[in-house]
Amino acid sequence: MLSSFCGAKALGVCEHPPSTALPSSRAPIRNRLHGVRGRRAEEEKRVFTPGQKCGFEKVDLTLVLDTSGSVFRVFEDQRKIALDMLDEIPAAAYSDAVQVSVTRFAANADVILPFLRGRSVDEIKDTVKEVKFTGQNTRIASAVEIALDEMERARRRDARQVFVLISDGHGQEYWNVVQATGKRLQETKAELFAVSASRDYNEAELLIYVGDRSRVFVGQKYSG
Repeated sequence: MLSSFCGAKALGVCEHPPSTALPSSRAPIRNRLHGVRGRRAEEEKRVFTPGQKCGFEKVDLTLVLDTSGSVFRVFEDQRKIALDMLDEIPAAAYSDAVQVSVTRFAANADVILPFLRGRSVDEIKDTVKEVKFTGQNTRIASAVEIALDEMERARRRDARQVFVLISDGHGQEYWNVVQATGKRLQETKAELFAVSASRDYNEAELLIYVGDRSRVFVGQKYSG
């Protein structure tokens, strides 16, 4: 039974970030813009409660893994988060109930594992383990767009869509692009999560993608 799987159990390896003050007028312009965008994202938030019912027996799980230069200190830990999530799902569920896609990204993005029913968890994990740190720029919106294309191509009508962005949120794209991609992602009504293994993360950009702070998880081990 997968009716209770929304990613909460696997995301239990992380914690929600503490509340932060809004940017002051003395903050750099970019930081103030981040705060404005973050507040706008919260206006249409979808609050996530750990343990909430998904209402579906099947799950299409999209993993989007950041390999760019900004995560060089925590890449191994972020990859392990993906592996831990896969381990939380009963192995038997991969025969039909759960299908997984994996997208990696830095300056460019590609779907390294497209959705396919019946793929074993070992094969999926082996693919994730082969993902290497690449450095380069961070193009989050581009990666989300590519992952969304794959999700829409293969999504099952009787399955809950779960989308997990594993990144620090330090994207390097125009804000209108980020906002458009975030809007497209939230309009899918998928269960959306963002995970960072480092406390040096950009919450405002992550909120544009996932919509609410309850869906942002931060690793306990790191202080930036």
